[in-house]
Amino acid sequence: MPRFFQPRTGDRGVASGVEHRLTLQGCGVLIVEDEAMVAMLLEDLLQEMGCHVVEIASRVETAITSIRARIFDVALLVAGFSD
Repeated sequence: MPRFFQPRTGDRGVASGVEHRLTLQGCGVLIVEDEAMVAMLLEDLLQEMGCHVVEIASRVETAITSIRARIFDVALLVAGFSD
């Protein structure tokens, strides 16, 4: 299991009450990041966790195109995007 998504002891699903494990393994990820070095570091980290990065969008317009195409399972967005 990836080191950043270890479930806490006693974590339970809200509806079922069954313990669950959170993982991103196998998920396609859209990274929205305008700093190339940060985007590359995120890509490496996500690949170590078993994800495949489907796109790195450095501009809002590129991200919107990807969102409309629905080519990913999870998106990682930068809060202070300057575009």
